Amino acid sequence: MQIPSDRFDQAKYVSKDGRDKNKSSTEYGNFMKSPGMFDARFSNMSPREAMQTDPQQRLALVTAYEALEMAGYVPGRTSSTQMERIGTFFGQTTDDYKDVNVVQEIDTYYVSGVVRAFGPGRVSRANQFGGPSVSVDTACASSATALNLACTSIWSNECDTAVVGGMMLLNSPDMYAGLSRGHFVSSDGPCKTFDDEANDYCRGDSCYNSDLPRERIESQLYLSSGGRQ
Repeated sequence: MQIPSDRFDQAKYVSKDGRDKNKSSTEYGNFMKSPGMFDARFSNMSPREAMQTDPQQRLALVTAYEALEMAGYVPGRTSSTQMERIGTFFGQTTDDYKDVNVVQEIDTYYVSGVVRAFGPGRVSRANQFGGPSVSVDTACASSATALNLACTSIWSNECDTAVVGGMMLLNSPDMYAGLSRGHFVSSDGPCKTFDDEANDYCRGDSCYNSDLPRERIESQLYLSSGGRQ
């Protein structure tokens, strides 16, 4: 789909011939509808704090809650659900919201709302988790790296359950322009994976969260080891 007007103005930041240094040669992407919609009170946040909080952090709170609900999480029921033994691990790689919006109105909640390191910490604080809180940026591999670190943390006995996730929302015309100039993104939209006509990739919003208890990792490790014998 074309870049929505609530992200940035195509007329100002897109040049299809790709000759302008500060403009993107593509007008396409994959976008969530109203990603900033958020029940602040449910997460014990004031409207003022919510407005200064990156929608990526808001999505992290919502999807972490959903992941725990779907996993049947009940605090303290098992050894893997002791709150002080639950960690959060998130992959994040851009600062679009900070660059485009909040920097215009710096206030009390600016730092905690837009610095990526506070994303997993916010999920930990909202749920009173006491395990590791880790934000990782390895570009396109950020979420996979977060998952790897979560598994390593459980194997190292640093925590017994990990909430693992990744967020990406496209708001910055500068990032679009930079990726376009670097020949990362497709000028005509689709990725066309494994196709002879492939010409780079199409960007997209994304957010995921999963609950990873020790029992699941150990059962997978046992099955994997058994398969190799």
